[in-house]
Amino acid sequence: MSANPRHNGDDPLLAELAEAQDAARAVPESMRVAARAAFAWRTVDEELELLVLAHDSALAAGPAGVRDVPSDGPRALTFQGAALSVEIEVGADVMGQLVPPQPGRVTLSGTREVLAETAADALGCFRLPRPEGGPVRLVCRTDDAAVTTGWIRL
Repeated sequence: MSANPRHNGDDPLLAELAEAQDAARAVPESMRVAARAAFAWRTVDEELELLVLAHDSALAAGPAGVRDVPSDGPRALTFQGAALSVEIEVGADVMGQLVPPQPGRVTLSGTREVLAETAADALGCFRLPRPEGGPVRLVCRTDDAAVTTGWIRL
């Protein structure tokens, strides 16, 4: 037998293992709340149609050369869907229009929160503040459609 009393038999070792396993099972309540919230949001976008990026002026084909300089003008993007499309121009602000023109609600979301929300007027026009950075997406809702863009960096 060992001189160390912790190693005399299997019972102390099994008790130590049980204690370690119980400590590993202890999950802080804040993690439980966050996990439940994440699980609840898993189907939040199921009713939204994902729009296809049909045009991005930043990716437009042009002469490719070593000395090419990015355009200083606003960036134009077009997202197409079956019932509703969205055209935006990104400059100091994000200005856009729903196509076909109609009133609606437009939300600019970041990965963790809603960044801005506004109404589209009768012509489908809207304006949102330009986000600081990071991936964003637009969610647009009208009486007839609910659509979202994919995640993009503006």
